[in-house]
Amino acid sequence: MPGRGGIPGDPLTAIVTMSKMRLRGSDEYYSIHEMGSDDGGKTWSEPVEHARALRYRRWSSGRRPADWWPAWHAASGAIL
Repeated sequence: MPGRGGIPGDPLTAIVTMSKMRLRGSDEYYSIHEMGSDDGGKTWSEPVEHARALRYRRWSSGRRPADWWPAWHAASGAIL
């Protein structure tokens, strides 16, 4: 399931995140990719992989992040 975020404006700037996953035994999610649109979703950029910062990794707790949901943070003026 992709995550999504939008930067207010006319037209809306949209960001969509997605990741590959493996459904074998325990689900495994891989690096987060993003695509963007500066024209309200009429056209989209090619997917960009964030392999270094948002890659799949095991945490000592045994928990793993599965997906990221970008959202507009008005106070900072940024997508978080």
